[in-house]
Amino acid sequence: MEKLKRLIDIRKELKKMGNFENCIDGVIGEMFAIEQMGMIKTGSGTAGIDGFLNNQTIQVKTKGGIKKYKDSEHYIEISKEHEEKIDLLLMIIIDDDKIIKCGPFIRIKCKSKLQSNNKKIRYYLHNMLKTNPSARESFIISDLVISHN
Repeated sequence: MEKLKRLIDIRKELKKMGNFENCIDGVIGEMFAIEQMGMIKTGSGTAGIDGFLNNQTIQVKTKGGIKKYKDSEHYIEISKEHEEKIDLLLMIIIDDDKIIKCGPFIRIKCKSKLQSNNKKIRYYLHNMLKTNPSARESFIISDLVISHN
């Protein structure tokens, strides 16, 4: 939990410097998956896969701004060439006071939409939640990360 705490503290500092917090959100999402869910991170340069969870490959996508978007506007976008490598999809939505974990979802059960350029595939959160409505869980950051000052 110490790494997650440090990353959240850095995010707070980046926000104070001029709303730069989104540049670290992806790292926080992956660290959350590692520390809270037991994901095993893949090595650097592993295209399309962020790690392994229960011997299945997983793609973690993190979005900032819980208050800005509806479920129908949140999506995971993956490269068409990497789609077959991915077993599970996990979306982490992060804001100043909470983290919402959505998933993991079994990719082949989720409805997808091919983008017009035929290179990217989008999986929208509202459709993924239809495959497993109880997959959304909220965590208050202050409950997750106890400050050791």
